[in-house]
Amino acid sequence: MALAEEANVPEREETVEWIFLSTDKTNDSEEVCGKLRWYTMRCGIEVYHRTSKGGRMIEER
Repeated sequence: MALAEEANVPEREETVEWIFLSTDKTNDSEEVCGKLRWYTMRCGIEVYHRTSKGGRMIEER
């Protein structure tokens, strides 16, 4: 379990904080940061897949 907090927050914006839970074993804070970096890429990957699926639907129509 790790507590993560958004860095470089613009003025007048609230900092995003979340608790990161993983079943993968981590031995130190460097490994935790690596898993957090990997997780932040997930949103972009999901958008890519959603977009590519949507493109196929257009071609089928």
